[in-house]
Amino acid sequence: MELLPLVKHIKNAGSFALDAQGSAVRTFKTDGSVVTAVDIAINKALTDVIQEYYPGTNIIAEEASTSSYNPECEYTFALDPLDGTDTYSMGMPGWCIALGLLKNLEPVGGIVYAPSWGPGGCLLVAEEDGSVTLNSRPFKIEKETAYPMQVMAPSTAHRYFDYSSFYGKVRNSGSSIISMSAIVLHSQISGALINNSFIWDIAASHAVIRKLGFELEYLNGKKIEYKELVDRSPLRDYAVCGTSEAVAAIRKSFARK
Repeated sequence: MELLPLVKHIKNAGSFALDAQGSAVRTFKTDGSVVTAVDIAINKALTDVIQEYYPGTNIIAEEASTSSYNPECEYTFALDPLDGTDTYSMGMPGWCIALGLLKNLEPVGGIVYAPSWGPGGCLLVAEEDGSVTLNSRPFKIEKETAYPMQVMAPSTAHRYFDYSSFYGKVRNSGSSIISMSAIVLHSQISGALINNSFIWDIAASHAVIRKLGFELEYLNGKKIEYKELVDRSPLRDYAVCGTSEAVAAIRKSFARK
């Protein structure tokens, strides 16, 4: 299934979000997480577009009240209309729009659009056929070093882990999707620790990094099963991705409290 027809709509949604960022009003869901009217508007607009282009496919969207998952459907879309809403609502750059594509519950494609991340923004597209582009150009990664100089981690990681023995630097973007994507976007970012996220928080970036030679797995080494996430349940535990050296360093140096 080709994702290219959806790219222009996701870019339009990103432009809309960028224009509205300065006036975004923070409200809160029942779970305490931040939401804005922009999240809701993009969720509806992109859900409508997906239904128009690919009728009959499953769509699991963050800002939908429910998701009707049909296991007989081969393809499933996982939509995060605005990942990093808290960051977005404070006028910061660490937010993105993400659409993941799963085939038989395996991540095979994804679009990650972060209009404010880096000069001119960042548009990553991983097609099911294996091709990956960055800002519409063929993309290959080059890692400067295998040494885990820097890793991404959640903003709340200090509450649950003691990583004082980690000998690199720890960064936070405000978005799980950007944090995962950072391992292929930035040469000095070697790994990422991801918290108990939902399917829409990981599917798109998982597809991107997988096609570029990396895998997302639980911190204990077990495979992430998307069949456990289609009912809107979160990951069972923290997850990790990156170079083998970075993943090993995170597992060794991030001790649970």
